[in-house]
Amino acid sequence: MFLQRFAVLGVLASMPAVAQVLNAPASPQADVKAPGHRHGLPKDVRVRPDGSIANTFWSGYLVNGPDGSVTDVKGSWTVPAVTCSGSGSTYSSFWVGIDGYPSTTVEQIGTASDCASGTPSYYAWVEFYPLAQVIIEPFPIQPGDQISAEVSFSNGMFTLTITDETAVESSTTTGTAPAALRSSAEWIAE
Repeated sequence: MFLQRFAVLGVLASMPAVAQVLNAPASPQADVKAPGHRHGLPKDVRVRPDGSIANTFWSGYLVNGPDGSVTDVKGSWTVPAVTCSGSGSTYSSFWVGIDGYPSTTVEQIGTASDCASGTPSYYAWVEFYPLAQVIIEPFPIQPGDQISAEVSFSNGMFTLTITDETAVESSTTTGTAPAALRSSAEWIAE
């Protein structure tokens, strides 16, 4: 598989990453509700001469392979604190997923550190893009929490698991994505 690094244009970003190909058993469905905003495919993608990819939305790592070759991706991060100024809304997310580039689906799970109308907001979410993101509840997260997440595929089913290592909480969602190519794995700051 080919490893590519995403860079946000005009911003220096660096994340260590490991992508593994493994199989994992299915687990029970997570409690979820309607989303506040959506994640999706990177916009304005540009392939650089060195093979890395640049765009204005994603930063992190991408592993590409033939269709059907990706079965697992894992990542971990620390939930960043946000400082909100004014009454506007801004969004940032940290996630792992299968598909996303260049396919038209993403099976992804992660956390958000947002400013919602000037107020900090932190939550975990799951998304089978192009379907809307859903917030995982109950699953409270706080700035500084250590998060690990995994998306795996086995026997026609995706299993998405997020664990707050600090609060010792875990949530697992399972589902199918018939259009999924399973040709890439990502670990992204968006």
